[in-house]
Amino acid sequence: MAELNITPVSLKCKICGGDIVNNYLAGTSYCANCGNRWSITDLYPDYAKYQRIIANITKANDIVESENKAASANEAKLLFKTSVIECSKFNDPISADLVRICEEGQKKADLLAIYAKGKGYYDKGSY
Repeated sequence: MAELNITPVSLKCKICGGDIVNNYLAGTSYCANCGNRWSITDLYPDYAKYQRIIANITKANDIVESENKAASANEAKLLFKTSVIECSKFNDPISADLVRICEEGQKKADLLAIYAKGKGYYDKGSY
């Protein structure tokens, strides 16, 4: 994977000057100080180029949250890895944040795999 040399963009609220917090998966942004909300496309007009990546991340997160199977954990890890590779095509703050989300998701998927494997041993009485 290519190195991501990215300088974070610091957006400030137009109302109070507070920091803007982005929820990339929901497509929203809000001010951490006053709570004012915006669509993320208002702040990042080219946000649509991330839709496929975000769909993969959302699907992987759903798998990690709802499934208890090792195969599901592997599918989620693959979706996260694919998303990281696709993010490496862009060298901007959004892709860096999405990579961070994927790395956290991969850790959760690893834990799910461990849990599913242990649960499988327990269910089979192989302990």
